[in-house]
Amino acid sequence: SKSAGTSSFASLGIYLFFGLFISVGLLLTYFFFWNRYQAVARTNSWTASNCLIEKAEINSRTSSDKKGNSSTSYQPSVRYSYSFAGKNYIGTTYNPADLSYDSYSDAKEVIEELTVGQDSVCYINPETPFESTLDRELEREVWFGLFPLIFTFAGLLGVFYVSSVSYTHLTLPTNRE
Repeated sequence: SKSAGTSSFASLGIYLFFGLFISVGLLLTYFFFWNRYQAVARTNSWTASNCLIEKAEINSRTSSDKKGNSSTSYQPSVRYSYSFAGKNYIGTTYNPADLSYDSYSDAKEVIEELTVGQDSVCYINPETPFESTLDRELEREVWFGLFPLIFTFAGLLGVFYVSSVSYTHLTLPTNRE
């Protein structure tokens, strides 16, 4: 019947609508949280070693949108030397999550922990020793990447709700003679 077809079409549209919420939430969580989480988590098995801090400064990057509004982000920039298995290497990664900060003071807080010319601890990938990092903590900013899961949960709740509701009230009444 026509009303059954309309009801099926309406329910398909509702499922697509909530499916979009689920997809967007998962996609944004993947890009803003999961990639960074994985980058940091894989360093947990890396070998700790002494290294010498050669450079510790803050790089700034200013970007503008089409309306001319500009924003500046700040990122720790480091250089350190270390030895592994008898070979010397240079590292430039502070944290594998590759975070930048909105405020200069937040980036400065990171750099102040490092003193040029002093020894520090770095973590070296034993399988590819040219890969290293000074810090393997998951920074607090990364956790904001879980925020898009709200969209995923809203979509899941919507799908659950639509699945549990009877569509009999959505169909048009038929004329009975």
